[in-house]
Amino acid sequence: MNRWLAETNALIEASDLYLIDLAGDTIAASNHARPDSFVGQNFS
Repeated sequence: MNRWLAETNALIEASDLYLIDLAGDTIAASNHARPDSFVGQNFS
């Protein structure tokens, strides 16, 4: 999922794409390989 988000992000030229669960935890992100990745962050 992370790779798909990164590839799609490059195609649509968004700043970032991410997937969060119902609790607000980021479970996948286009920036997964960066030190400031959203993966594991909670946005609730």
